[in-house]
Amino acid sequence: MHLYTFIMDYKGGTYISQAEAADEQEAMIRWIENLETSEIKGFSKSDKRKIIKLGFSDDDKAIQITGMQNVWYFNARTKKGFAGINIIKTDK
Repeated sequence: MHLYTFIMDYKGGTYISQAEAADEQEAMIRWIENLETSEIKGFSKSDKRKIIKLGFSDDDKAIQITGMQNVWYFNARTKKGFAGINIIKTDK
């Protein structure tokens, strides 16, 4: 298992959390399942449930940042906005 750090920019706020997983795709799933929506202005439990239900499609797949090692980017849409999320594979 690896530790992944998530840095999410959403509606003017920056939110940081971590998840353990075998790879970045699994980490994305663990991240959204454990995301504390009460700490994120404008991001509802309904938004979280919708993302979990729909999963991450090929369009939402984490894309490795050019020239970087162990750094990816993906996005998520909610009723009220757009979230840009960076993932960093973090050594323990």
